Amino acid sequence: MSFNAALNAANGGFAVASSPLTYLSGTPDNAIDHNDATVLHTNYLATEARIVDIDLQSSRHITSVRVLDAHSDGHSWKESLFFSDDGVTWTEAWSQTHSSASMHDTGIVALTTPGTARYWRFEGPMLSTGAGEQCYLGSLELWSDDATPGTGGTGGSTGTGGPAYSGDLQAWLADDDTNLHKTDGLPWLTRTLLQSTYDLVSTIRDRVYPGAGPLTVLTDLYLNTIKTQLDAQEALDALVSARLTGASGGGGSAFYGPDGTQVAAGVEALLARSTNAQVGFPAAPWEMTAETDWDDAIAWDQPADLYVVTFTSTPPTIPDNGRAGVPVRYRLAWWTPLNGTFAQERRWIDFENAHLVDPAGRMPGLLLQTYTSGGGHLQAWTLNV
Repeated sequence: MSFNAALNAANGGFAVASSPLTYLSGTPDNAIDHNDATVLHTNYLATEARIVDIDLQSSRHITSVRVLDAHSDGHSWKESLFFSDDGVTWTEAWSQTHSSASMHDTGIVALTTPGTARYWRFEGPMLSTGAGEQCYLGSLELWSDDATPGTGGTGGSTGTGGPAYSGDLQAWLADDDTNLHKTDGLPWLTRTLLQSTYDLVSTIRDRVYPGAGPLTVLTDLYLNTIKTQLDAQEALDALVSARLTGASGGGGSAFYGPDGTQVAAGVEALLARSTNAQVGFPAAPWEMTAETDWDDAIAWDQPADLYVVTFTSTPPTIPDNGRAGVPVRYRLAWWTPLNGTFAQERRWIDFENAHLVDPAGRMPGLLLQTYTSGGGHLQAWTLNV
């Protein structure tokens, strides 16, 4: 799904526009404000072909462009679009020549040379001999077929899927001879330099010291040191890649835990446990994992997110003070989460049918004691999210 990557923050985008020119009216931001009526009007005496630079803040694959502009006096003139990875070396992506003193809308047109870059530049006419020329730029749109910023792709909202990683992340993780990361040094540059050093020293040793001897021993020792560093770097690279893309390399959440579970999935599970967890109980994702009967008291070493208590016998000394058809017997029993022999505070049960939950989440076990006598049935349920 295509989207206009050249949108400023006020319109939900991230792009920033600038220009070296002085203007009669408007600002560079008018070119990317999603409003054809706001216009950047350059000075009559502009001596710079560059009209506006756009920083997309990250590399985007741009396939199409839309320009709404005009040139004073209707002279025939050329306008061009360029892209750059570093803001220094530029590649022409598209150009056109037209003459229109009134606003001319190109519509969304395909670039001659689509490109993936962070920096984009729109150039217009230079100063004509003997007369000052101007440019009126109403809109400049850069259309990308990358995943739209802020969306997770199919399944991304649940943390269980998402598109394959691409763009900057794909380039950063690429393991090939052409990706040396000379600007940031990571992750493969260190490994590449180590490998190059290892190969160079090996070649020198084989040609200069072909036989056994002290220098060969010292050279081998140095090579072993490099090899140890190389192995450590490869292990580190693999760990970084796994944490960013997951065991399957499919992307989705940007971070994965040591067990291979997406951090986003863990957050979703935490929210599910703490928000409306009992709505829809006992339907899926709830699952009963164990059940048992008890009489008077029970210490049950059975983890659960929720225990269902059903009294089948109650002491005659505790009357039924039912309300609205619900049996109420004050202080039928008390209970507490149980972890081995460690318990928490006592909590009272006043109902013949009750759900026992703990705000902290899953309980390792349950200790239950009837107040005088009685018994019933217990079920342990887990929330599988």
